[in-house]
Amino acid sequence: MPVCHQINLQTSFGGGEVYTRFFSEALVSLGWDVELFVASGAGFWSSMGMDGVRLREVASEAEILDALPAQRSLVVTHTAASAAFAAVLAKRHVLAGFVHMPLYERNPAGFACYHRLFGVSQHVLDSAAGRGLGNIYPEPMYGVADLALRPGAVQGGITGGARL
Repeated sequence: MPVCHQINLQTSFGGGEVYTRFFSEALVSLGWDVELFVASGAGFWSSMGMDGVRLREVASEAEILDALPAQRSLVVTHTAASAAFAAVLAKRHVLAGFVHMPLYERNPAGFACYHRLFGVSQHVLDSAAGRGLGNIYPEPMYGVADLALRPGAVQGGITGGARL
């Protein structure tokens, strides 16, 4: 069974985390073994209904390096890795990452080490190319809305009695 080690160290919930869930479920449905490294204290992950995904809380990038296998593996990030961490990962493993936000006013230094980057829209791809990154998959990896209810989700509307 192929293994994908993913990294998403965001401490707050947003679109990149929904995309991480979506990508993880796609991998599991294709028979992959999926491990997701998440930031310690980011408790929202355990309530996202990610069956078949092993969540592993870490406090630092160094913890991830210690936890990854010695043999060359696939590592996919959903948050930009620091340049030093990305360089080590790329030497030891196949390193790919999703770019969820345009890079116009962001430092893309770590992304230069990646073997492949996947932008989630044409706008994001254009911004990565505009910052000189050449390791970009040419087609956007648009996400798909997932409207299935999750454990703990509010049913039937929003607070205050309003109905959707």
